[in-house]
Amino acid sequence: MIWMRFIVIFLIFSSLILEAQLYHKSLKGVILKSAGEYDYPPFSIVTQNRKADGFSIELLRSSVQAMGGDVEFDVDIWDTIKQKLKNGEIDVLPIMGRTEERANNYDFSTHYLALHGTVFTRSDDTRIKTLEDLKDKVIVVMKGDYAEEYARSKNIGKEVVTFDSCELAFKALSSGKYDVVLIQKLVGISLVHSLNLKNIKSSDGIIEDFRQDFCFAVKKGDSDLLALLNEGLAIVVADGTYDKLYMKWFHDVVEISFMDTTLFKKLVFMVILMLLGLLLSYFWVKTLKKQVHQKTMEYIELNQTLESRIEKALTDLKQKEEVMIIQSRHAAMGEMISMIAHQWRQPISSIAMGANNMIVDLALGKIDKDSLSELALDIINQTQHLSKTIDDFRNFFKPNKIRENINVCSVLEDALLIIGDSFVNNNIVIEKEFDCRTLIATYSRELLQVYLNILKNAKEALLENKIKDATVVIRITEDNNSVITTICDNAGGIKPELLTKIFEPYFTTKDEENGTGLGLYISKIIVYKHLNGRLSVKNSDNGACFSVVLPKHLSDSVTKRRGDKNDFN
Repeated sequence: MIWMRFIVIFLIFSSLILEAQLYHKSLKGVILKSAGEYDYPPFSIVTQNRKADGFSIELLRSSVQAMGGDVEFDVDIWDTIKQKLKNGEIDVLPIMGRTEERANNYDFSTHYLALHGTVFTRSDDTRIKTLEDLKDKVIVVMKGDYAEEYARSKNIGKEVVTFDSCELAFKALSSGKYDVVLIQKLVGISLVHSLNLKNIKSSDGIIEDFRQDFCFAVKKGDSDLLALLNEGLAIVVADGTYDKLYMKWFHDVVEISFMDTTLFKKLVFMVILMLLGLLLSYFWVKTLKKQVHQKTMEYIELNQTLESRIEKALTDLKQKEEVMIIQSRHAAMGEMISMIAHQWRQPISSIAMGANNMIVDLALGKIDKDSLSELALDIINQTQHLSKTIDDFRNFFKPNKIRENINVCSVLEDALLIIGDSFVNNNIVIEKEFDCRTLIATYSRELLQVYLNILKNAKEALLENKIKDATVVIRITEDNNSVITTICDNAGGIKPELLTKIFEPYFTTKDEENGTGLGLYISKIIVYKHLNGRLSVKNSDNGACFSVVLPKHLSDSVTKRRGDKNDFN
């Protein structure tokens, strides 16, 4: 029998491979949708975490995986999942008995198991010995199951009552309702055992013409998928997976298996046809090999140029990024010049007024040493303020390729020195809550640019929305690994649909004259690529909150990245 089993497996496997080759398709990368029913042990069960399991579930999964794909299982009652397959809502069912009526709506794979039906009664019921005894009895079946089709077609019993599941049918019988449950014998025995129904027994024999060949089922006309499922089934039979699953789920239960005698006899008569098919397959495979060789050479050539193409793509990306960084720097320079002009206006006015007073006093002859000294001292103070302003802005644009041990609070104070007057002039209050205990090694100029971009956005949002009592709250805190800066305004927040776009390049809510759309994008590049940190934004109760999280220790990989052409020079 072993040699005969080997021959049959070989013939099935060869013919199914030929069938799949004709379609010249695979399931590689495909995830099929399937479903299992609640209580049809051991073919389909539901685990405690509500996952589909069972012999048929695992057999379908193994067959699909053998073809390079995978399968996801939903769980529902039998009648529902059968209708879903008919409607095309799922791709395949792991178990369905093949009948002529069902063949109108479904196509079936090679059957992998055959079962016979029987009747189950209460243990104390001795009235039923043959099918003739069922004429005046109430038959209980699962809705949509072959048992229902069989009972109605054979006019068995005076009434057929359906339940959504086999479990409900057995519980009703056990409680004293109805007379018998009509079901596949193996499924019934498994359910009686799992439900611990002590008062239920099965008939000693089987109903000869109540036989089901269990198969995979697909929607009518889906011949491509059916061919691939048949090939996958042949593979798991040939490599021993089928036998392992059979032993796992059926143990010592004796049923007609995939290698049942009837199938053997049929297959023996088909040997000559199969050999003819194998001969045709041989010539077909030769053609396919030639095509595969051609494709393989194309893939080899593609792979040889892949590295250079990837390197070129990365170079192009760096160049585009560098252009955007330069654009952002130029935009920042324009804004800084505007700020310088604004901050110089008052000191220049004071110097001009002092010089004018000196000229008037000289003309009137009222000048004295003390007043002249006071005016000169005031002019000196104003020029020193102008000089300090120049130093602040020059430092901002100074190249900075060396990591410094800096206090984050001091960098933020530098940012406020540059932009703070514009907040005061627009009646915007800045509240500071700083807790800076740790010096971190980072690039201070880049961090300064990030702070300026965030503060500038907060100011513009407050002015645009004409917020009364406009306020910006800046907090700096620490945890074990990071220094966290949060900058929050009370400008009303960012529209939810814009939150995911705010860090995209060239995205701006301002007109073209007032915004380039690069500030926050460049800030995110700086924080991530140069500072090895994280930049994020969320809405609070009153406005937007930006968060800059910096590591206390900058990794070597960041130092290497910092030396790339993307440096802010």
